[in-house]
Amino acid sequence: MVAKTYELDTMVSPSSLLERAKKAAYANGGILFGDEHSGRFSHEMAKG
Repeated sequence: MVAKTYELDTMVSPSSLLERAKKAAYANGGILFGDEHSGRFSHEMAKG
């Protein structure tokens, strides 16, 4: 198992970006749990 941290600079608030990411994950067969500090995702092709 390999751990990877991603950082992203954006002008959008973290909570807004997180909600958009959750909706996109769900729309594409995935699940995203978490908050502005940490989280996890699951999809048939990847987990993290």
